Amino acid sequence: MVKRPVAFLVSALMFSTALVVVPPGAHAAEALPAGFVGQLAAAGNRLAGISLLDELGGTIPGFGTTPAMLFGLHEPLQTLATNVAAATDTDQLEAAILASDIGGYDFANAHAAVNGSVTTLTFDLAANRTATAPLAISTDDVGIAGADFDVAVTMPPTTFTIEFDTSVGPRRTPSRSRACRP
Repeated sequence: MVKRPVAFLVSALMFSTALVVVPPGAHAAEALPAGFVGQLAAAGNRLAGISLLDELGGTIPGFGTTPAMLFGLHEPLQTLATNVAAATDTDQLEAAILASDIGGYDFANAHAAVNGSVTTLTFDLAANRTATAPLAISTDDVGIAGADFDVAVTMPPTTFTIEFDTSVGPRRTPSRSRACRP
């Protein structure tokens, strides 16, 4: 009679042990350090301002648009900044990045890891989209506006790597001492 309950108990222990075995290559989500998500969202918003660069601001001859507007990089970077705001661990952060695909932009290969005081994030961003550009030719005497053209915009996968080190203090702006004031 004792054999059956013991056999049942051994079987139950083996089954429950099998449930907690982590498959090779899997990892547990790590908590993100305080301030990391805020810094990442701020960086995404700053990078979204890339369309303000002078090099991307000039009108393309023959079209009524700029390279920045054709490229549209501000759109996926603003989406990224919004999506990562609620992440609290590495798995949520990776999922938020991969969910940031928008309008012909593809986020891929997102990996986040916390190693001591350093949090590292890498992801790829690629573009394969069609942007609309209006025909617009103007001289001092004549202006011609015409139909819209579809312009293919591509960017090969580009890897972004971001590191956040909690052992480095916040950046401070130097204050002027009373002796230096005029």
